[in-house]
Amino acid sequence: SSLGREMLAVVPVRDDPGAPTFGLGVEINGQGAAQWIGHTGANEGYRARMLLLPASGDGAVILTNADGGGPLIDEIVRGLAHAYRWPELSPAVRRGIVLPDSLLASLEGRYRFGPGELVIRIEHDAGGLRYRLPWSTSPSSLRPIAPDRFVSTSDGTELTFLREPGESRPMRVEVRPTNQPPLIGQRESVVAEPTRSS
Repeated sequence: SSLGREMLAVVPVRDDPGAPTFGLGVEINGQGAAQWIGHTGANEGYRARMLLLPASGDGAVILTNADGGGPLIDEIVRGLAHAYRWPELSPAVRRGIVLPDSLLASLEGRYRFGPGELVIRIEHDAGGLRYRLPWSTSPSSLRPIAPDRFVSTSDGTELTFLREPGESRPMRVEVRPTNQPPLIGQRESVVAEPTRSS
């Protein structure tokens, strides 16, 4: 139908190259046979996600009754992707490595992508490294796969921290969302290390 085609036509949301790609009410990811569309929802006490793979006609609607339902939804989507062979929604399996806390702490900060509003926050604590996108409801854990390269445990997004020779802290990060072109962000600020009492 013409409404269906209109829904899948990409509508520029903002001039920010890192902003999600939307059609008429739905987020559009990938292209051709690897394309999938979806939408998330959040109200106090609830989280939801709808996704559809137009090429196969497969899809799912997942509803949770908890503010912290986002990670559960991500796990359900990974399970469905495995069971129904949806490679476009299956993060690649990679072997993680262990990195020293001092290296993880050097990556912490805010990174801005272009002149728009897209800023991601890289956070570090005893649990490891996480990143938060402005439109996400919860941070995503990052698993190190190389000293300056990480993969999101929730959606497979890869982050590579780019250092110039002699830099102790990287000033840029390359983000490669699954089925999306890479983005380069510039460090906006450095998070001060907390003072420890003796």
